Amino acid sequence: MRRWKICLLVLLAVSILVSVPAGAALPSLFTGDEAWYRDPLEPLVIRDGKYYVPADLFGALDGVTFSTPAEGNLLFENTATGAYVSILFSKNGSAAVNGEIVEGIGIYRDETTFYVEAAPVCDALGIRREVLTGEDGAVTLRLLTGDSRFTLEQLAGVYEADAGWQRGGPDLLPSTPERDDPRHRLYLLCTSPEDGASYVASTGLREAGLDYTVFLWDDADPETILAGAARGQYGVATDDSADLAGSLTAANERMAAYTHCRTRLTVSTGDAAEDEILRGAGFCPITPDLTVTSFTDADEAMRAIDRWMTEREYAVIFFTDCWMSDQMIPRVAELIAAAADWTSANLGY
Repeated sequence: MRRWKICLLVLLAVSILVSVPAGAALPSLFTGDEAWYRDPLEPLVIRDGKYYVPADLFGALDGVTFSTPAEGNLLFENTATGAYVSILFSKNGSAAVNGEIVEGIGIYRDETTFYVEAAPVCDALGIRREVLTGEDGAVTLRLLTGDSRFTLEQLAGVYEADAGWQRGGPDLLPSTPERDDPRHRLYLLCTSPEDGASYVASTGLREAGLDYTVFLWDDADPETILAGAARGQYGVATDDSADLAGSLTAANERMAAYTHCRTRLTVSTGDAAEDEILRGAGFCPITPDLTVTSFTDADEAMRAIDRWMTEREYAVIFFTDCWMSDQMIPRVAELIAAAADWTSANLGY
Protein backbone atom coordinates (compact mmCIF):
# COMPACT_ATOMS: atom_id res chain seq x y z
CA MET A 1 0.00 0.00 0.00
CA ARG A 2 1.43 3.36 -0.98
CA ARG A 3 1.81 5.89 1.84
CA TRP A 4 -0.80 8.67 1.79
CA LYS A 5 1.49 11.66 1.86
CA ILE A 6 0.78 12.18 -1.85
CA CYS A 7 0.56 15.00 -4.32
CA LEU A 8 -2.41 15.27 -6.66
CA LEU A 9 -2.31 17.58 -9.65
CA VAL A 10 -5.45 18.97 -11.21
CA LEU A 11 -5.46 19.60 -14.96
CA LEU A 12 -6.62 22.97 -16.19
CA ALA A 13 -3.89 24.13 -18.63
CA VAL A 14 -4.18 25.73 -22.04
CA SER A 15 -1.60 24.33 -24.49
CA ILE A 16 -1.22 24.00 -28.25
CA LEU A 17 -3.83 21.24 -28.14
CA VAL A 18 -6.50 22.72 -25.89
CA SER A 19 -9.02 20.67 -23.93
CA VAL A 20 -12.03 22.63 -22.66
CA PRO A 21 -14.84 21.08 -20.61
CA ALA A 22 -18.24 20.74 -22.22
CA GLY A 23 -20.25 23.95 -22.05
CA ALA A 24 -17.30 25.75 -20.48
CA ALA A 25 -17.65 29.44 -19.76
CA LEU A 26 -14.56 31.63 -19.77
CA PRO A 27 -12.99 31.39 -16.30
CA SER A 28 -12.83 34.58 -14.29
CA LEU A 29 -9.13 34.15 -13.44
CA PHE A 30 -6.01 33.17 -15.38
CA THR A 31 -2.34 32.95 -14.45
CA GLY A 32 -0.47 33.35 -17.71
CA ASP A 33 -2.13 31.03 -20.24
CA GLU A 34 -3.61 28.77 -17.59
CA ALA A 35 -7.08 29.03 -16.12
CA TRP A 36 -7.29 29.09 -12.32
CA TYR A 37 -8.17 25.49 -11.49
CA ARG A 38 -10.35 26.48 -8.51
CA ASP A 39 -12.24 29.11 -10.47
CA PRO A 40 -15.63 27.40 -9.86
CA LEU A 41 -14.87 27.53 -6.13
CA GLU A 42 -12.71 30.66 -5.78
CA PRO A 43 -13.61 33.07 -8.62
CA LEU A 44 -12.72 36.72 -9.12
CA VAL A 45 -14.69 39.03 -6.81
CA ILE A 46 -15.33 42.72 -7.54
CA ARG A 47 -16.03 44.97 -4.56
CA ASP A 48 -16.47 48.73 -4.92
CA GLY A 49 -14.84 48.55 -8.34
CA LYS A 50 -11.74 46.77 -7.01
CA TYR A 51 -10.64 43.28 -8.05
CA TYR A 52 -10.19 40.72 -5.27
CA VAL A 53 -8.54 37.35 -5.91
CA PRO A 54 -7.91 34.27 -3.73
CA ALA A 55 -4.52 34.64 -2.05
CA ASP A 56 -3.35 31.20 -3.17
CA LEU A 57 -3.80 32.25 -6.81
CA PHE A 58 -0.44 34.03 -6.57
CA GLY A 59 1.27 30.71 -5.83
CA ALA A 60 0.27 29.51 -9.31
CA LEU A 61 2.40 32.23 -10.94
CA ASP A 62 5.91 31.39 -12.12
CA GLY A 63 8.48 32.96 -9.80
CA VAL A 64 5.96 33.89 -7.10
CA THR A 65 5.36 32.12 -3.78
CA PHE A 66 2.51 32.44 -1.32
CA SER A 67 2.68 31.23 2.28
CA THR A 68 1.18 31.84 5.72
CA PRO A 69 4.12 32.01 8.16
CA ALA A 70 1.70 32.58 11.04
CA GLU A 71 -2.06 32.53 11.56
CA GLY A 72 -3.56 35.47 9.66
CA ASN A 73 -0.21 36.50 8.12
CA LEU A 74 -0.19 36.32 4.30
CA LEU A 75 3.24 36.49 2.67
CA PHE A 76 3.72 36.98 -1.08
CA GLU A 77 7.24 36.94 -2.58
CA ASN A 78 8.79 37.44 -6.01
CA THR A 79 11.65 34.93 -5.90
CA ALA A 80 13.53 36.60 -8.76
CA THR A 81 13.57 40.16 -7.42
CA GLY A 82 13.10 39.61 -3.67
CA ALA A 83 10.06 41.91 -3.62
CA TYR A 84 7.51 40.97 -1.00
CA VAL A 85 4.17 41.84 0.58
CA SER A 86 3.34 40.70 4.10
CA ILE A 87 -0.29 41.37 5.12
CA LEU A 88 -1.81 40.99 8.59
CA PHE A 89 -5.46 39.98 8.39
CA SER A 90 -6.10 40.99 12.00
CA LYS A 91 -4.84 44.54 11.32
CA ASN A 92 -7.39 45.31 8.57
CA GLY A 93 -4.93 45.06 5.71
CA SER A 94 -1.90 46.62 7.36
CA ALA A 95 1.11 45.35 5.44
CA ALA A 96 4.87 45.49 5.07
CA VAL A 97 5.60 46.15 1.40
CA ASN A 98 9.25 45.99 0.40
CA GLY A 99 10.34 47.45 3.74
CA GLU A 100 7.61 50.07 4.09
CA ILE A 101 4.38 49.94 6.13
CA VAL A 102 1.26 50.32 4.00
CA GLU A 103 -2.27 50.61 5.37
CA GLY A 104 -5.59 49.59 3.92
CA ILE A 105 -4.82 46.81 1.45
CA GLY A 106 -8.19 45.16 0.87
CA ILE A 107 -8.50 41.72 2.44
CA TYR A 108 -11.32 39.49 3.67
CA ARG A 109 -11.95 35.84 4.48
CA ASP A 110 -14.53 33.57 2.81
CA GLU A 111 -14.73 30.45 4.99
CA THR A 112 -11.15 29.09 4.73
CA THR A 113 -10.11 31.22 1.74
CA PHE A 114 -8.37 34.60 2.06
CA TYR A 115 -9.16 37.13 -0.67
CA VAL A 116 -6.82 40.08 -1.28
CA GLU A 117 -7.04 43.21 -3.38
CA ALA A 118 -5.11 42.34 -6.54
CA ALA A 119 -3.73 45.76 -7.58
CA PRO A 120 -1.45 46.63 -4.62
CA VAL A 121 -0.02 43.11 -4.38
CA CYS A 122 0.61 42.94 -8.13
CA ASP A 123 2.19 46.39 -8.22
CA ALA A 124 4.54 45.56 -5.35
CA LEU A 125 5.66 42.25 -6.87
CA GLY A 126 5.89 43.40 -10.49
CA ILE A 127 2.98 41.29 -11.72
CA ARG A 128 1.17 42.47 -14.84
CA ARG A 129 -2.64 42.53 -15.02
CA GLU A 130 -5.02 42.22 -17.97
CA VAL A 131 -8.81 42.54 -17.89
CA LEU A 132 -11.37 41.37 -20.43
CA THR A 133 -15.09 42.18 -20.18
CA GLY A 134 -17.42 39.97 -22.21
CA GLU A 135 -20.57 41.00 -24.03
CA ASP A 136 -22.57 39.63 -21.09
CA GLY A 137 -20.63 41.83 -18.66
CA ALA A 138 -18.63 38.94 -17.19
CA VAL A 139 -15.10 40.02 -16.21
CA THR A 140 -11.93 37.94 -16.57
CA LEU A 141 -8.66 38.98 -14.91
CA ARG A 142 -5.28 37.57 -15.95
CA LEU A 143 -2.06 37.88 -13.94
CA LEU A 144 1.30 37.47 -15.70
CA THR A 145 4.93 37.30 -14.59
CA GLY A 146 6.45 36.33 -17.94
CA ASP A 147 5.67 35.90 -21.61
CA SER A 148 2.40 34.31 -22.73
CA ARG A 149 1.68 32.28 -25.83
CA PHE A 150 -1.89 33.54 -26.18
CA THR A 151 -3.65 36.86 -25.80
CA LEU A 152 -6.57 36.96 -23.40
CA GLU A 153 -8.87 37.44 -26.40
CA GLN A 154 -7.46 34.26 -27.99
CA LEU A 155 -8.09 32.30 -24.80
CA ALA A 156 -11.65 33.59 -24.74
CA GLY A 157 -12.04 32.45 -28.36
CA VAL A 158 -10.91 28.94 -27.44
CA TYR A 159 -13.56 28.65 -24.76
CA GLU A 160 -16.24 30.10 -27.02
CA ALA A 161 -15.33 27.77 -29.90
CA ASP A 162 -15.26 24.67 -27.71
CA ALA A 163 -18.40 25.38 -25.68
CA GLY A 164 -20.63 22.37 -25.89
CA TRP A 165 -17.87 20.04 -27.07
CA GLN A 166 -18.48 16.45 -25.91
CA ARG A 167 -15.53 14.14 -25.29
CA GLY A 168 -15.98 10.43 -25.77
CA GLY A 169 -19.78 10.32 -26.01
CA PRO A 170 -22.33 8.99 -23.53
CA ASP A 171 -20.83 5.49 -23.44
CA LEU A 172 -17.49 6.81 -22.15
CA LEU A 173 -18.42 9.65 -19.82
CA PRO A 174 -21.09 10.06 -17.17
CA SER A 175 -23.34 13.09 -17.56
CA THR A 176 -21.41 16.14 -16.38
CA PRO A 177 -23.09 19.30 -15.08
CA GLU A 178 -22.73 22.52 -17.05
CA ARG A 179 -20.75 25.34 -15.50
CA ASP A 180 -24.01 27.30 -15.07
CA ASP A 181 -25.71 24.37 -13.30
CA PRO A 182 -27.10 25.99 -10.12
CA ARG A 183 -26.62 22.86 -8.00
CA HIS A 184 -23.97 22.71 -5.27
CA ARG A 185 -21.11 20.26 -5.79
CA LEU A 186 -19.42 17.39 -4.03
CA TYR A 187 -16.04 17.16 -5.75
CA LEU A 188 -15.05 13.49 -5.49
CA LEU A 189 -11.40 12.45 -5.89
CA CYS A 190 -9.61 9.09 -6.16
CA THR A 191 -6.40 7.62 -7.58
CA SER A 192 -5.92 5.19 -10.41
CA PRO A 193 -6.00 1.59 -9.09
CA GLU A 194 -3.07 0.45 -6.98
CA ASP A 195 -1.40 -2.85 -7.90
CA GLY A 196 -3.16 -5.68 -6.13
CA ALA A 197 -5.72 -3.46 -4.41
CA SER A 198 -8.70 -5.42 -3.04
CA TYR A 199 -10.91 -2.34 -3.17
CA VAL A 200 -10.69 0.20 -6.01
CA ALA A 201 -12.35 3.54 -5.34
CA SER A 202 -12.53 4.55 -9.01
CA THR A 203 -14.50 1.39 -9.80
CA GLY A 204 -16.93 2.08 -6.96
CA LEU A 205 -17.45 5.68 -8.05
CA ARG A 206 -18.02 4.70 -11.67
CA GLU A 207 -20.47 1.92 -10.78
CA ALA A 208 -22.36 4.34 -8.51
CA GLY A 209 -22.84 6.70 -11.47
CA LEU A 210 -20.89 9.54 -9.82
CA ASP A 211 -18.73 12.16 -11.47
CA TYR A 212 -15.20 12.27 -10.06
CA THR A 213 -11.57 13.20 -10.69
CA VAL A 214 -8.90 10.50 -11.13
CA PHE A 215 -5.36 11.18 -9.91
CA LEU A 216 -2.93 9.03 -11.86
CA TRP A 217 0.03 7.40 -10.15
CA ASP A 218 3.34 8.40 -11.73
CA ASP A 219 3.82 4.86 -13.12
CA ALA A 220 0.35 4.64 -14.74
CA ASP A 221 0.30 2.92 -18.12
CA PRO A 222 -0.94 4.71 -21.28
CA GLU A 223 -4.38 3.06 -21.18
CA THR A 224 -4.92 4.19 -17.58
CA ILE A 225 -3.70 7.71 -18.38
CA LEU A 226 -6.14 8.09 -21.28
CA ALA A 227 -9.01 6.62 -19.25
CA GLY A 228 -8.33 9.08 -16.43
CA ALA A 229 -8.17 12.06 -18.80
CA ALA A 230 -11.37 10.94 -20.53
CA ARG A 231 -13.37 11.56 -17.36
CA GLY A 232 -12.59 15.29 -17.45
CA GLN A 233 -9.86 16.98 -15.46
CA TYR A 234 -7.27 14.58 -14.03
CA GLY A 235 -4.40 14.69 -11.56
CA VAL A 236 -1.10 12.94 -10.91
CA ALA A 237 0.28 11.37 -7.73
CA THR A 238 3.56 9.90 -6.49
CA ASP A 239 4.86 8.13 -3.38
CA ASP A 240 8.48 9.16 -4.06
CA SER A 241 9.19 10.93 -0.76
CA ALA A 242 12.86 11.45 -1.68
CA ASP A 243 12.04 13.80 -4.58
CA LEU A 244 8.36 14.64 -4.49
CA ALA A 245 8.47 17.67 -6.79
CA GLY A 246 10.89 16.04 -9.23
CA SER A 247 8.80 12.89 -9.57
CA LEU A 248 5.62 14.89 -10.10
CA THR A 249 7.30 17.02 -12.74
CA ALA A 250 8.65 13.96 -14.57
CA ALA A 251 5.23 12.26 -14.44
CA ASN A 252 3.60 15.44 -15.68
CA GLU A 253 5.87 15.50 -18.73
CA ARG A 254 5.39 11.79 -19.47
CA MET A 255 1.60 12.01 -19.30
CA ALA A 256 1.56 15.14 -21.46
CA ALA A 257 2.74 12.97 -24.36
CA TYR A 258 -0.66 11.23 -24.20
CA THR A 259 -2.97 14.03 -23.01
CA HIS A 260 -1.27 17.01 -24.75
CA CYS A 261 -1.69 18.98 -21.51
CA ARG A 262 0.43 19.63 -18.42
CA THR A 263 -1.00 19.67 -14.95
CA ARG A 264 -0.08 22.23 -12.30
CA LEU A 265 -1.61 21.67 -8.91
CA THR A 266 -1.27 19.41 -5.91
CA VAL A 267 -3.17 18.44 -2.79
CA SER A 268 -1.35 19.33 0.41
CA THR A 269 1.07 16.73 1.71
CA GLY A 270 0.17 17.74 5.27
CA ASP A 271 3.72 18.99 5.81
CA ALA A 272 4.26 22.75 5.56
CA ALA A 273 7.92 22.43 4.52
CA GLU A 274 7.12 19.95 1.73
CA ASP A 275 4.26 22.15 0.54
CA GLU A 276 6.70 25.06 0.25
CA ILE A 277 9.00 22.92 -1.89
CA LEU A 278 6.08 22.08 -4.14
CA ARG A 279 5.14 25.76 -4.42
CA GLY A 280 8.71 26.53 -5.40
CA ALA A 281 8.42 23.93 -8.16
CA GLY A 282 5.29 25.62 -9.49
CA PHE A 283 2.60 23.54 -7.76
CA CYS A 284 -0.24 24.84 -5.59
CA PRO A 285 -1.14 22.52 -2.68
CA ILE A 286 -4.84 22.14 -1.84
CA THR A 287 -6.50 20.18 0.97
CA PRO A 288 -9.58 17.90 0.69
CA ASP A 289 -12.25 18.44 3.32
CA LEU A 290 -12.26 14.68 3.96
CA THR A 291 -9.84 11.88 3.09
CA VAL A 292 -11.42 8.43 3.45
CA THR A 293 -9.02 5.70 4.65
CA SER A 294 -9.47 2.35 6.40
CA PHE A 295 -9.42 4.23 9.72
CA THR A 296 -12.27 6.62 8.86
CA ASP A 297 -15.38 6.44 11.04
CA ALA A 298 -18.03 6.08 8.33
CA ASP A 299 -20.97 7.27 10.44
CA GLU A 300 -19.10 10.34 11.65
CA ALA A 301 -17.89 11.10 8.12
CA MET A 302 -21.41 10.80 6.69
CA ARG A 303 -22.73 13.16 9.37
CA ALA A 304 -20.05 15.67 8.38
CA ILE A 305 -20.93 15.39 4.68
CA ASP A 306 -24.63 15.77 5.48
CA ARG A 307 -23.85 18.89 7.52
CA TRP A 308 -21.72 20.40 4.73
CA MET A 309 -24.61 19.86 2.31
CA THR A 310 -26.83 22.05 4.51
CA GLU A 311 -24.24 24.72 5.29
CA ARG A 312 -21.96 25.02 2.27
CA GLU A 313 -21.93 25.29 -1.50
CA TYR A 314 -19.25 22.65 -2.13
CA ALA A 315 -17.03 20.08 -0.45
CA VAL A 316 -14.04 18.01 -1.60
CA ILE A 317 -13.84 14.31 -0.65
CA PHE A 318 -10.91 12.03 -1.45
CA PHE A 319 -11.50 8.26 -1.51
CA THR A 320 -8.43 6.03 -1.16
CA ASP A 321 -8.41 2.43 -2.37
CA CYS A 322 -9.67 0.84 0.84
CA TRP A 323 -12.63 -1.11 2.21
CA MET A 324 -14.06 1.99 3.91
CA SER A 325 -14.31 3.81 0.58
CA ASP A 326 -16.13 0.74 -0.77
CA GLN A 327 -18.61 1.07 2.09
CA MET A 328 -19.06 4.85 1.93
CA ILE A 329 -19.37 5.47 -1.82
CA PRO A 330 -22.89 3.96 -2.11
CA ARG A 331 -23.99 5.97 0.94
CA VAL A 332 -22.64 9.19 -0.60
CA ALA A 333 -24.43 8.36 -3.87
CA GLU A 334 -27.72 7.93 -1.99
CA LEU A 335 -27.19 11.22 -0.16
CA ILE A 336 -26.60 13.08 -3.42
CA ALA A 337 -29.58 11.42 -5.12
CA ALA A 338 -31.86 12.58 -2.30
CA ALA A 339 -30.66 16.20 -2.52
CA ALA A 340 -32.12 18.04 -5.50
CA ASP A 341 -29.71 20.97 -5.10
CA TRP A 342 -26.49 18.88 -4.99
CA THR A 343 -24.51 16.88 -7.57
CA SER A 344 -21.22 15.02 -7.75
CA ALA A 345 -18.61 16.72 -9.91
CA ASN A 346 -15.24 16.49 -11.57
CA LEU A 347 -12.88 19.26 -10.44
CA GLY A 348 -13.06 20.83 -13.90
CA TYR A 349 -16.73 21.76 -13.51
